[in-house]
Amino acid sequence: MCDCRRLSRRNFLKGSAGIIALSELSGLSAEASAQSLVATPALYGEKKKVPVLCYMCAQRCPAYAIVQQGQVVAMDKNPVNQYAGICAKGRAAPAALYSQHRIKTPLIREGERGEGKFRPASWPEALDLVAHQMQRLRKEHKTERLFYLYRYTSAAGYDKGFFHLFGTPNIVDYADTCWLGTAYAQKSVFGQGGAGAFTSDWEHADYGLIIGKNLGGSVIGYGWSGLFGKGQRHGLPLTIVDPRRPPEMGQVTAQWLPIRPGTDYAFVLGVMHYLIKNRWYNDAYLKQYTNIDALINIDTLQPIHLTHPSDDYRVYDTLKKSVVGSKQATKPAYEGTFTVNGEVCKPAWQLLRAQLLDNKPSDMSVVCGISEKDMESVASRLYKAMPRCFVEVGYRFARHSSDMKAQWAINHLNVLLGNLGQEGGILANKNASLGSVPVDFPIPDKPPFTEWYRQSDPDSWGVENTSHRALIAEAFKTGKPYQPEMLFLWGNNLLGGAAGGEDISAMLKEVPSVVGVSPFWNDSLMFADVILPDCTFLERDEPFSADYKTRVPVIGVHQKAMEPLYDSKSGYWIVTELAKRVFDAPTYHHYFSELENDGLMPYWKKQLEGVGNITAEEQKTLPNTVSDLQLAGGWSSTHPVDSFVPHTPSGKIELYSVMLAQKWLMLRQAHPDYPDMDYASPLHIPVFPRWLEQKAKLGDDEFIPVTGFSPLGSFTGAQSRDNDVLEFLQKATHYTSVFMNAERAGRLQLKTGDTIDIWYEKVPDSVQRAKVFVNETTHPDVLFCYYCAGNGRFGPKQFENNTVSQGMNPNQFGFTRFAPGIKSHTPQDIILKIKRVIS
Repeated sequence: MCDCRRLSRRNFLKGSAGIIALSELSGLSAEASAQSLVATPALYGEKKKVPVLCYMCAQRCPAYAIVQQGQVVAMDKNPVNQYAGICAKGRAAPAALYSQHRIKTPLIREGERGEGKFRPASWPEALDLVAHQMQRLRKEHKTERLFYLYRYTSAAGYDKGFFHLFGTPNIVDYADTCWLGTAYAQKSVFGQGGAGAFTSDWEHADYGLIIGKNLGGSVIGYGWSGLFGKGQRHGLPLTIVDPRRPPEMGQVTAQWLPIRPGTDYAFVLGVMHYLIKNRWYNDAYLKQYTNIDALINIDTLQPIHLTHPSDDYRVYDTLKKSVVGSKQATKPAYEGTFTVNGEVCKPAWQLLRAQLLDNKPSDMSVVCGISEKDMESVASRLYKAMPRCFVEVGYRFARHSSDMKAQWAINHLNVLLGNLGQEGGILANKNASLGSVPVDFPIPDKPPFTEWYRQSDPDSWGVENTSHRALIAEAFKTGKPYQPEMLFLWGNNLLGGAAGGEDISAMLKEVPSVVGVSPFWNDSLMFADVILPDCTFLERDEPFSADYKTRVPVIGVHQKAMEPLYDSKSGYWIVTELAKRVFDAPTYHHYFSELENDGLMPYWKKQLEGVGNITAEEQKTLPNTVSDLQLAGGWSSTHPVDSFVPHTPSGKIELYSVMLAQKWLMLRQAHPDYPDMDYASPLHIPVFPRWLEQKAKLGDDEFIPVTGFSPLGSFTGAQSRDNDVLEFLQKATHYTSVFMNAERAGRLQLKTGDTIDIWYEKVPDSVQRAKVFVNETTHPDVLFCYYCAGNGRFGPKQFENNTVSQGMNPNQFGFTRFAPGIKSHTPQDIILKIKRVIS
């Protein structure tokens, strides 16, 4: 028997021999497999390029699949615009496609949940079981108790429609474990935001401050990586603030300021103190574009408006010597005390400035571990470079209780520098909009489960939507508002990607029904009753995509590169087959028959007909037909956004956040004893991570977990975690090890290669085991690992060929834990203990 792993790892990167080895894994007949091992005939036939959207991570970068004799033999970038790029994960997609460890057929659980014991099943049997559970909920009038959790869905558009039609409002994504805090912080300042709302102008900046973001690790091939590369080539000076110096960035000349985990807010407050104290800010920009002139009631912290909060706010005009609307003011006051209808007021700038000056750098230095001198130096460098400078932060910033406030402060820091919309500063991205699915699915009249938290839980004052997958375990534990009875996980690894392994695993063991859809194994599937193997992205058609982190609108095209392998199916096939079993014939015919008969063509046409948010000039360059767009491999504008326009009620950048001020007042009036009111304050009152509040000085055996992205990994997706081509590079970079500071390791008599047990101090039996890698570039308080690279406590060790059975996953320590207000998870806001394993 051939060593397919050896062939894939060594020969694939060399050329055709490796390609043939991957073809051997494609499920061909025994005779064909034997023939494919002979390298000399190679793969005759013409190569063709098929446009795809790479799903080796969630970014779906435009790419080309190189197809020969019906097999995908390579991946390449799609140069649809100037941001074209493809990363190592994208190049390794064929190894995932042809993996022998894919889920090849439907499976039904035989053992206890979590044991990983399954038997093969036919599609009709598996689908009937799923439909039976759904019909039970409908018969009992409990459709809302089905929770649909999606991540790597293969039925985009129709999947949500199917579950809405069934009657559940609980369609839940993953934002609370990723970019929710980023979006909330941006919205509180700019009125809009999200993971990819802005791009730093790496190419033209004179200085950059990077906080908690690894551009070399969290590679987004389409957009950011190209700009980052240009900045590298131009020698952009950088300061990196991170608990670990990220070697993936290749910035050997960059200044590295090691920071205690979760204390970014303290560091930024220290930097802003020096900007304010030395007047190192863009005064003209602040006065023209922000609301710092707003009169604020010093008791309620609310702006004074003309008649209603949505109206123009009031300012004091020093020329007219009266209070007027901001739009009528000639020369607003920025300091002073005024009385308006009996309310004592001060300008927002006076309040903001006083609080920032009150945050002493000496105090912030004690918290974050970065010296006052370094804080002042960073502030000076930003001032000298402004506006051709930027402060960039990791968009996946859901780690500690204080992270949203840190994000908020970083937005303020950029505003103080006046760099928004400026060359070399922070630039706005722009997405086109697309038409929707060709049928209108009804929206359930029942509210999502998060509405109960918004109305009844004072600690959920920032909850705005259903993007709270970790909160599902809390609902199951407390029964509020009701317990989930069916979890439908479509490419969503809840147990691997959300904090609270104790609570989440308990829910997965006890909830009446768990269904998983995925081509690859993950932690959560170990608890599934039924597993449905959808095919990989290379084996199916998909809708167009316009959701990119780029400065110009892009429409990505995806076509099936080859037929599905094994007994896997397209997600659209799965949806239609379930719909036949769940709905009556007229309902099925109305909503799904067109999809079954015509595939995605009607959807593509509707998307193209509904293209919006592009200019008239851009519209002229857009292909007129679906076939023309597919032939072109996609579409892109060439004209980036030139200005930044806030979407706040005032129409200005709200350096004084009205949104937060309203939340703060609501809490003070309705819940005066709420302990975390400072998190909603529109002023910069310092807040710190929970672990630091618990213990300021760690013991010798105590560490704070920190994770970071690897360019060889893709969140919790096994398409890169168990991948023949990436395996060699992962081993070379100690992919599943934990990284420890040399001085701390010496105290514990640990060296590289030693094995340690790791546990959460409040749950002593929650032991995870990992190898140690000792270096000088990890903060002494930190135990670092790559995000979801290790198997943790619940990983599918018996189903993955390459993945080491050890490795730490901080998400799986302890119970569900949340940041105040916005309820994002806080996986790294805990103290871990370690002990050397004596073999």
